[in-house]
Amino acid sequence: MSKRILILDADARRAAQYGLLLAAADYQVYPLVGWDVVKDRGDAGSFDLIILSLPGPAQNATAWATALRQTHGARWLLLADSASRSDVLDLLASGAADCLERPFTGHALLRRIRTVLARTPIVFVDHRTQSTTWSFDRSKRTFRQGPAAVVFTPNESRLFEALLSAAGGLATVPMLCRGLWDKADRAQQVNLTGYIRALRNKIEVDADRPTKLLHEVGYGYRLCLD
Repeated sequence: MSKRILILDADARRAAQYGLLLAAADYQVYPLVGWDVVKDRGDAGSFDLIILSLPGPAQNATAWATALRQTHGARWLLLADSASRSDVLDLLASGAADCLERPFTGHALLRRIRTVLARTPIVFVDHRTQSTTWSFDRSKRTFRQGPAAVVFTPNESRLFEALLSAAGGLATVPMLCRGLWDKADRAQQVNLTGYIRALRNKIEVDADRPTKLLHEVGYGYRLCLD
């Protein structure tokens, strides 16, 4: 069954363009002109994704985004004309699944939508979680992808679990520091890079050209295992 996506945009022409792009990719699309109108829809929480498209900088969305999450609890993706590092971190803290800054290509938007929709919460059963291609046992601090298994140190294991908790999304530097040390001051943020390097040495084929543990400069890291 195709995913249901609600598009909120005050620009009718742009909303229609996004709608055509997503419909061609086999999504069920419901474009609405205006942002506040979603508050009057009783079915907004039933959408698989809400795309909030705003003019101007991303900071304009912070208060509205918090209200959207509290009201409907749906996953949402912000599209904005500009997005500073602090704006993105604030929006992620407010519940945004991700933020995409204009200009972007249709391919980039579809790729980001697929990534957001593919995320599922990580669930541990008897200290173990897994997908079709990997497994992680936190009691043994063991990660396996393919025939080989690696064993993490206690701190590496805590960092890996913090990355997993983002379910393929952006794990911010403060989030990862709190996962390791329960605080995120400057010293911890500097130390984090060493642990990231240690993880890459264990899970990447080439730690200098990572494909699984990706750095988004100024924001944080994404763990892409599948």
